[in-house]
Amino acid sequence: MPFTDIALQWPHGAADGADAALPVLDSGRQGVDQAKSRADQVPALAYVPSTVTPGAVAMAAHWQSWYEFLDAGGQTLCVHPWQEGVGHGYGLHKTLSAKNALQAIANKLRDKNDAGRPSGTTELVVIMLPAPTLDDLANALQSFCSGFPVPELAAVQRLALRMGTYDQDHEHRPEPLLNPHWRDRRCLSHGAARIANQAVGAALATAMGYAVDTDPLAELKSLADKKAQYIDQVQQDLDNARALFTGGAGRAFFVSAGSPELCADALTDADDFTHADVYTAGLALTAPTGQLAFVKEALNP
Repeated sequence: MPFTDIALQWPHGAADGADAALPVLDSGRQGVDQAKSRADQVPALAYVPSTVTPGAVAMAAHWQSWYEFLDAGGQTLCVHPWQEGVGHGYGLHKTLSAKNALQAIANKLRDKNDAGRPSGTTELVVIMLPAPTLDDLANALQSFCSGFPVPELAAVQRLALRMGTYDQDHEHRPEPLLNPHWRDRRCLSHGAARIANQAVGAALATAMGYAVDTDPLAELKSLADKKAQYIDQVQQDLDNARALFTGGAGRAFFVSAGSPELCADALTDADDFTHADVYTAGLALTAPTGQLAFVKEALNP
């Protein structure tokens, strides 16, 4: 499978949870308005069964499905020009072409001396962000991380910005980490997953609240106003989270299943990069098969 251009999208798993909750939220918003109207017009207590309850009861299953979608873990590896044995050059004046970055990732997949190296059958996602200049690298990293924040890439972006002004300001630069290492990474540690979880989780939790029917006249009108405002805010937050999953930068490579060695071979076979772009940041993510669903759906292969 060749490398493909990255185009971020709202993951299907997130859409399933959000789409399930939105009809309940819309009905809940209408129910609040109706409750306020009845409170104004009915002089005595009267009970009208809620029409929202049947749909809200099913929210628990969607909540569990959303939790299982994000309850995943794996390993993450980042390569960049300023790592020892990865970048080429001297001191802090180093470069790393896309082709060499790809080879560095493949080598780490085969590195049996790294205790954090993935083992067994795994799936692989590789993200490559090559650039001809430091400014272009910083811009590409910023563009990618604005929609899919990754701590390691954000750190490289800050480093690229500082290296770009090194000769002008002569400030002392701290040495970057000397070697790339695999690190454990839970799905929810990705900024994008946390953003989606906050929005979808709030929508599902609000919808689940309608599973218990109450007499609308027992609520004060001020409480109805607050509930209406909260539903509007939850829907707005969901729209805002969805809007973040646009744009993107770089290219991505995917392996559905295989040993680390087979993943490395597949990565090397797919290499169509050159040495033209001398500043590259690369990110590899591995996990047991099926546990990179959020990442793969967000990157829109």
